[in-house]
Amino acid sequence: MLTLLLVILLVILNFVFNETKIDNYVYIINGKDYVDRYNRTTSILNKMQFSNYKIWEAVFPKNKQFTVNNKEHECSLKIGALGCTKSHRTLWKHIYENHKGDEWVIIFEDDITMPKNLKPKKVTKLMKQYMIKGTKEKADVIYFGYCWTYLCTHAYAITPKGAKLLYDNTYDCIVDNPKTIDVQMSVLRKNNVVKVLRTGEYEKKETSWAEGLIHQLKGDSIIKSHT
Repeated sequence: MLTLLLVILLVILNFVFNETKIDNYVYIINGKDYVDRYNRTTSILNKMQFSNYKIWEAVFPKNKQFTVNNKEHECSLKIGALGCTKSHRTLWKHIYENHKGDEWVIIFEDDITMPKNLKPKKVTKLMKQYMIKGTKEKADVIYFGYCWTYLCTHAYAITPKGAKLLYDNTYDCIVDNPKTIDVQMSVLRKNNVVKVLRTGEYEKKETSWAEGLIHQLKGDSIIKSHT
């Protein structure tokens, strides 16, 4: 009888643990010189029971020059916005070239924060539920965090197919009226190039901004504030 009770207890504990554990690949966009931000982000992920995470080196452009038809141009985006665009687009290329199937790959910038009234494991459980829903609905992108409905790039998940769609239909910069990467993503959603799911809204801390399940520290990100 005791043995049976122990087996039942182990089954229950295993179910509870796996319900909040996520094995998906996670990339943290982070500059190598900003170790404190990486450590703060990984501390959050450890509390959420993430284990399969790694740094994706943020791009800090030295200038804004680009070439079209053998002619040099200077991008009119701020250099930080250009770096943010390049950071995400190079990661998308890596994802569709190295990840297969319909698995969700999670992308965080290094300034994420948790909701005010939810424990980290609860956030993980909700993320898992949204990814299951996203798979059923054949979504390409899931916004775990967002601003102004479908902008910002601090927390989202993407499939390899979605990564290729985004990469193939966006740009680092163009000559006339270039858009930031989050605006480009929003346009693709409006034009039904990619199918997007977003989370509900959860109360944020006083030190955070943005909407959704995962918020962002107030102030510019390291990439966007780079000059």
